[in-house]
Amino acid sequence: MTDGPKQIERQIGKLKQDSARDVERQLAQQRVGAKEAKIREVRLCLRDYESRYRLSMLTAFTWWYGV
Repeated sequence: MTDGPKQIERQIGKLKQDSARDVERQLAQQRVGAKEAKIREVRLCLRDYESRYRLSMLTAFTWWYGV
């Protein structure tokens, strides 16, 4: 009968470790997701900047040469 409480304590300890690992895994996934979102945001900003730069160069070219 003494194995019963010890076994229950072991199971509780294992469940606590498993839940702690799950929480750590979820936090790591959230961090990765946040980094990916930031990278996506920077790429969109760069793409927007590049398109505005091209448009301004085209405008300057047409103004300069009167095309």
